[in-house]
Amino acid sequence: MLRFNGIGLKRTSLLVLFFFTWFTFATRFQLARAQDETEDKVRQGREYYETGDYGKSIDLLKEYTAAPQNPREKRAEAYYFLAKNYSAVNPDKVKETLTKTFETDWFFTIDEKDAYFKKIVEDLRREFMETIPVDRYLKQAEDEFENGEYEEAKYLYRVVAQKLPGKTFDRQIEKCDETKHKKQEALDLYKKEQYERAYLALKPLLQISPGDKQIKTASQWIETQKIAPLIETAVTYFKNKDYKDAAHFFEWALIFMPDDPEIQEKLTICKEMLGIEQTPAKTIEKQGIKKPGKKKKFPVLLVLLGTAAVGTALFLLLKKKKEPAPTTGSIKVESSPVGARIWLNNTDTGQITPAVLTGIQPGSHAIKLTKEGYLDYQVNVTVEAGKETLLFAPLTPAPTPTFLTTSDTVTVPEGGQATFQVKLSERPAANVSATVRRISGDTDIAISSGENLTFNSSNWDTYQAVTLNAAEDSDDVNGEAIFRISAAGIPDKDILAVEQDHGGPGYLTVTPTSDFSSAGAQGGPFSPTSKNYILANTGTGSINWTTTKTANWLTLSDTSGKLEIGTSTAVTVSINNNANFLAVGTYTDTITFLNTTNGSGSTTRTVTLLIETPDTPPTVTITSPTNAQTVSGTVTIQINASDDKGISKVELYIDNVLAATLTAAPYTYQWNTTTAANGSHTIKATAYDTVNQTADHQITVSVNNSRKP
Repeated sequence: MLRFNGIGLKRTSLLVLFFFTWFTFATRFQLARAQDETEDKVRQGREYYETGDYGKSIDLLKEYTAAPQNPREKRAEAYYFLAKNYSAVNPDKVKETLTKTFETDWFFTIDEKDAYFKKIVEDLRREFMETIPVDRYLKQAEDEFENGEYEEAKYLYRVVAQKLPGKTFDRQIEKCDETKHKKQEALDLYKKEQYERAYLALKPLLQISPGDKQIKTASQWIETQKIAPLIETAVTYFKNKDYKDAAHFFEWALIFMPDDPEIQEKLTICKEMLGIEQTPAKTIEKQGIKKPGKKKKFPVLLVLLGTAAVGTALFLLLKKKKEPAPTTGSIKVESSPVGARIWLNNTDTGQITPAVLTGIQPGSHAIKLTKEGYLDYQVNVTVEAGKETLLFAPLTPAPTPTFLTTSDTVTVPEGGQATFQVKLSERPAANVSATVRRISGDTDIAISSGENLTFNSSNWDTYQAVTLNAAEDSDDVNGEAIFRISAAGIPDKDILAVEQDHGGPGYLTVTPTSDFSSAGAQGGPFSPTSKNYILANTGTGSINWTTTKTANWLTLSDTSGKLEIGTSTAVTVSINNNANFLAVGTYTDTITFLNTTNGSGSTTRTVTLLIETPDTPPTVTITSPTNAQTVSGTVTIQINASDDKGISKVELYIDNVLAATLTAAPYTYQWNTTTAANGSHTIKATAYDTVNQTADHQITVSVNNSRKP
């Protein structure tokens, strides 16, 4: 435990206070400056408009409105002045831009001296207000609240309140402000690592805003990283009948989950077994624990005499010899999961968790826990004489390493050697014993050293060499072989070894070794549309090459060339427009890569094109009501929709306003016509299939809701 004298503590506190104040001021200044610079665009755009420079004004204002993170009020003002600009250069866009002003912020107001333009604004505002879909705005407000977007929900409630002056939404608006404040308090506690208080504050918020990603992420982290290890450790102690330690961890877990009946029940049993309180026998028997039976009572006089004798003996013993004050402490080490080896000050104690280290000198000590499959856990703990220090360590699973090599292809001269290097991408949780072996190809290429490699926590990121040799042979062909690096629990890594034969100085290597497959509906498009092949000269002399194909629906980016030693080029194989006219079926062709100098390395690749039957669009029909029908009251709108591969959704529009999205048959909707004016109205259904093809059907009906005199 660190101790400071008074002067040192004051100096430290002053320094911390100074730097914190400076950082806060600098951050706020920078944010304010950035916001001012952004809002300058609106001011400059307004000034350019007033001076008649409409082009610059429009550019600045469009740039500002394109950023959704800018304040709603400022974006509405920017749209407004865009409309002013368009009134001078493009009057047809005035109404469209003014509508975006109200869509952004219906409450936007501005003093306007131009009476004509002010009249346009007032008329359009009134027209816009009449078209606001109240039900959709209310549903959107509820969705925004459930997703934690409280400011957006509050704004939508305010708009609906203007549309429905007879109703009040003050409580919903207040709830938005209250919940936003509670969320901020809970997240502040989470950031300060006050997880018990944070979790108790987050739980009710998660119930009313289940879609809030910040609340959900913080809650899940506390549950998996804090609560779950506590309960797991408590249950382990409980099963081992270590009721004292089990009670400690159950009490800790109850701080997070005070209403959990199972934890409360087990804690009560622990206390009963420790003699702290009484528990019904049925509850204990349900846990599979045998409650101790009642002991026989001894005569009172015998108990008193025995107590007096023991007390006298203890008095004489204590009077004769006083116990010295303890000079050492202990460390109780626990982990989740259990079974981790304990190291004290870099020395293996030979114990595994859970365990108690005794006889520890007071002061700071380094504790390290190691377990196969998990990252090492290291921490410093402070020990006090006569006290037990508790350490609880949640272990983190170790990531799976992969093999890294200096090259994926190695050229080995005939009669000579070549080397490549191997290491791991991550520190392994345990020692890794890797083997290198030839799995296919020319047997003249073999491993001369590095067949067995060992990586541990110290040398995992240090390259280790593997040396290959190629024996002399009688042919003049450049042989190839594949060598595989493998180890338990680690993905294999393959290396291509190419023998550079004396008889063939130039050698053509084509990668990748895989063929090319493409597919699509008749008439296109096809995916993928192309594939690149790399042609490389891995020999010791220059070569000439050619590439050929047969099918007219294929195109080659290059068909011939020359490669010097160690150089390469790319050839792209593409599906061209001729494929759009092919019938349904499967088509193949062969690409030939030819070394015309000596033939070494010549190879082929197969191209396969699959042409499928085109997907037909869906069909949709509004079956009720019928076209030109007169309706009143609540009407059931019925829709039939079908497709050869399935319907994903059906959208229903009334007077071109989306009324419902239906995702499952039967596709029906209850329309309350009393909310619509008497007269003609359109009903349109749009069906979507699984690849987003659409079909529409629209009818016209007449609403007639007669009112009684």
